[in-house]
Amino acid sequence: MNTIRPYWAINTTKKASNIRMKPFHFKPRTKQSVSGDADRLAILEYKTLLELYKFEVDLFWKRSYLFLLFTAIAFLAYYHLQHFDIGLLSQAKSNFSKTTLRILQIFPRLFVCLAGIILSYWTIRIVTSGKARFESWEKKITDHEKTLNLSVFDMEGFASQYKTKVYSPSKILIGTASLTFFAWWFLI
Repeated sequence: MNTIRPYWAINTTKKASNIRMKPFHFKPRTKQSVSGDADRLAILEYKTLLELYKFEVDLFWKRSYLFLLFTAIAFLAYYHLQHFDIGLLSQAKSNFSKTTLRILQIFPRLFVCLAGIILSYWTIRIVTSGKARFESWEKKITDHEKTLNLSVFDMEGFASQYKTKVYSPSKILIGTASLTFFAWWFLI
């Protein structure tokens, strides 16, 4: 009858004297092994920096999309207040005076415009700080690439090789947020 035994009891029939182990020999480090470890450590640091850079860029785009979504919602709210409150106010004309109706018509739009101004201001702040953060990671990566003799993030070399200017998508976001900031002031 076969019984299930624990893993440590499988080879208990062998004598301990029959088991041979390799003796452990300590080898002092040579210059070659030290430089190999340093290279492996530098590559590991480089990979870590790349992962942190990717994480920071991912957070940048998530924040940007979130604030752009809120801005779009604010514009839709303004449009709704601009075009659809006329019917409600025409029904309420008999109950309120002219000044009260005018206040009821202007106040919600003013509130949405002020919320849009604050939202656009914070969008500009979030995008510029996120850009500064991931540019600092790019700087760290390029400094680390110089020690590894790599040139993955060499944008100046890329621009000179293809005779073009390097544009940043984050500058487009900053420009868009600035444009919406001034558009809200115009809509007030």
